[in-house]
Amino acid sequence: MAMPGFQIVRYVKDIISKDQLQPAGVDLTVSEIFELKSRGYLGVNRREISDVREVPKRNGKWYLGKGVYKVLINEKIHVPENAIGICFPRSSLLRMGVDVRCALWDPGYY
Repeated sequence: MAMPGFQIVRYVKDIISKDQLQPAGVDLTVSEIFELKSRGYLGVNRREISDVREVPKRNGKWYLGKGVYKVLINEKIHVPENAIGICFPRSSLLRMGVDVRCALWDPGYY
């Protein structure tokens, strides 16, 4: 069963604005953006994390070119033991060509 935004908000800390509350969820906000500068590797016994470069704000905004980015959020997510968390991009991001990849948040994630 999916929860409406007014129920989900109990499990999201550090919300910046009440406007983030939506009928079917909570909008998350960006705290930092990093551009991935190299390939990563995830093997059975070895992993290499991609090199990143922080993208600075200009005039209070991020200007992003074509590329791959790691985006950190301001909010802290707490998933109850009897639920899972799912992240979907807003359709407005999709219309601008942004492809958001999110992992599933396991029961009890905090």
